[in-house]
Amino acid sequence: MPDSALNAPTTARTYKVGSLTYTNWGLAKVIVWLVLGHVFLGLMQFPVTSLMLSLFKEGGRDPFAGITIVSQTIPQVLGYISGFLIGPIVGFQSDRHRGERGRRIPFLLWLVPFTGLSLILTACAPAMGNWIALNLNISKTGVMLGLTAVFMGGFYFLRGFVSSIFFYLVADVVPREYMGRFMVAFLVLSEASALLWNGCFFGWSLGHATAVSLTIGLISTAVFIAMCLRVKEGAYAPPPDQPYGGGLGGIARSYYHECFRSSFFLWFFVAMALTGLAGAGGQYNTLFYRNNLNLTPQEIGAISIWTMIPGLLLTIPAGYLCDRVHPLRVLLFSIPATAAIALVSFFCVHGRISLIICSVLASIPAAASIAHFPISVRLLPRNRFGQFSAAGGFVGSIVYLLGRAAAAGAGSFMGWVGSYRYLYLYSAIMSAVAFMALLHVYRAWQRHGGLKNYAPPQLSGCQVELGTS
Repeated sequence: MPDSALNAPTTARTYKVGSLTYTNWGLAKVIVWLVLGHVFLGLMQFPVTSLMLSLFKEGGRDPFAGITIVSQTIPQVLGYISGFLIGPIVGFQSDRHRGERGRRIPFLLWLVPFTGLSLILTACAPAMGNWIALNLNISKTGVMLGLTAVFMGGFYFLRGFVSSIFFYLVADVVPREYMGRFMVAFLVLSEASALLWNGCFFGWSLGHATAVSLTIGLISTAVFIAMCLRVKEGAYAPPPDQPYGGGLGGIARSYYHECFRSSFFLWFFVAMALTGLAGAGGQYNTLFYRNNLNLTPQEIGAISIWTMIPGLLLTIPAGYLCDRVHPLRVLLFSIPATAAIALVSFFCVHGRISLIICSVLASIPAAASIAHFPISVRLLPRNRFGQFSAAGGFVGSIVYLLGRAAAAGAGSFMGWVGSYRYLYLYSAIMSAVAFMALLHVYRAWQRHGGLKNYAPPQLSGCQVELGTS
């Protein structure tokens, strides 16, 4: 029986996902707890900037390069390592785990305390560095940077896993007919918490970075653990087969054969990665505003805020459309609009007014980016959602690195010709490429049943549980 039927409302006030059944009130409680967990998981990273500025103040001006490596380069490198190597293993194993609390929550309960601890240790790194330097009569700055690199690297490394497994849990416990609106709640409350932090607490936290980080680390860990204890997973079918045996070798062979030998899934992974590349040239937006439009930093900040608000508001109807007409269709129709508006902006943006108008227009199709996760929930095999999501992240990382290299090349070209206007042309071209890939996925989706009867392609030698339409 198609999973679309399995997930359909059984009565006017009852909803099913897998073996779970919710009333309206029960579903509301689950959503509130999940949103709280997501918001506080995001809150953990807010004090990191304050900690880095505090470390910079402690170490003086000389270690600026070292601080940059600690705060930016190390997290990025660890992110790619986790995406390429560890993430696939965690996704694969969590799909097959069957514990008293389910298949996702046991991993979260194990990882979250260490994530909070790593943030707390990062906050304590300056004091620990001072103590070690005094007792061993060595360079204080070097010890502080070394400890911070280790603890902060551990924080970002663990937080990446927690975030991935958390969304695997969301796919398991939230009915797909609410997934778009659920992601809207995630986005709006996450943005609201970021604005609240930057507007009310960031300045104060600069003078109390250690205390703030300790407090946020403890509170966020406690809230996330409470979420894990309050949200219940349903019963699962026996774990998927491992046709190539256990051990890392068997896992690697099973992972490759299941995730990368189907052209449908490969096209899906590439298409989803390409849709995110259209904005990769956005790193040069400020250069265009400042060098070509002669805007002041205050004007750039004000324009960014006022053009962000319409996009945030538009995610609400975009999430509703994802639930009503299918997220794949929503994204498919938004990509050409993105390309068209970027092309118009290339020719028409010459000052503040034209920039505001085109930026507001661009925020309309950009709201459809809310569809990325609901598309994965609808198209990927349910009983292998973790490993296929990790595979998508693997392919996405490769495509993103290639896209960033292309953006860097485009940036060098724009610097050479003296105009960063071409970033709009870059966005239009990347959007057109993404549209072609996504159109191929859409046609394959229709061949596999489309809106009413979609089932993911069968994997050679493997039993696949039907996905959702």
